[in-house]
Amino acid sequence: MLPNVVLFAGTDSSGDTGLWVTNGTAAGTYELTGIVGAGTGYVGVGIVPRFVASNFALYNGEVWFAGFDTSGQDGLWETDGTAASTHELTGIAGASSTGLDPFWLTVYNREMLFAGDDASGDDGLWVTDGTAAGTSELPAMVGANTTGLTPSHMTV
Repeated sequence: MLPNVVLFAGTDSSGDTGLWVTNGTAAGTYELTGIVGAGTGYVGVGIVPRFVASNFALYNGEVWFAGFDTSGQDGLWETDGTAASTHELTGIAGASSTGLDPFWLTVYNREMLFAGDDASGDDGLWVTDGTAAGTSELPAMVGANTTGLTPSHMTV
C-alpha cells in the first residue's frame, strides 16, 4: 500500500468514474488507469468503484472494494494503490454468474465479511480471507429469509 494516501471513487474530465488516489495535494491526486480487467463502458471507464464508504475496506494491508470487470460483473477487487497491483478476486465458488455484487465490506478479526450474491441470485453473508479458495457464503441460518439473508449496515 502506498503510504499516507487516500483512495476514493471519482469522476474524471470525461465524466467517467474511476479509482483515484490522493496524498492531499493537487499534484498528488490522480486516477489509476490501465487496470487490467477493469470494466469500461458502464457507468464510466475504469474500475468504477461504488460511491459508498461501505464498499471500501482496509484488509491485510490492501484496500478492498466492489468494482466492475470487463464483463460488466460487479466483483471483489483489491489494490495497493497502484494500477499494476489492482485486480479482481476471481474463481469464487458459489458466486452468482452475474457477479458477486459485494457490499458492506467489514473487517472482523482476521477475515472480511460482506453481503454478496450467490449462485441462486440470493443475497447472503460471505466471508473471505483474501483468497478465492477462502471466500464462501456462510451456510443458511435458522430464521433467515428463504431468498437470502440480505445483510447490511455491518459494523464491529
